[in-house]
Amino acid sequence: MSKEVDLVLMEELFNRYKNQYINKRMTDKQNENLKYWHERANKYGITLSQIDNWMYETKIIPKMLTIFETGIVFAKLKIFAVDFTQFLNFIEQLSREKNLDANVIKMKMLEPKSDDSQKL
Repeated sequence: MSKEVDLVLMEELFNRYKNQYINKRMTDKQNENLKYWHERANKYGITLSQIDNWMYETKIIPKMLTIFETGIVFAKLKIFAVDFTQFLNFIEQLSREKNLDANVIKMKMLEPKSDDSQKL
């Protein structure tokens, strides 16, 4: 029996990652471009790169999924950024396509960040 996902905590983390612009794995110029696009998208929700960063920090990428796989599913949404409800649907769709349990992905995203990840 799987645990119940704390959606309030997940939405809080969603909003923290939505407002995160800097990615330590990128150059200053790449981060400057990333910040520009994230600021534009911020009124709509969270972008794929912010979701990927969250998944990377909680070790979902590369242990369970790849950025290529998340990108394919996100592209099917045909939008630049997703709100929280769309984000939950994205996780559901991603889990169906990869034959994973959506609650496992959500619970993993609620775990504390790994030591080698950047600070929020």
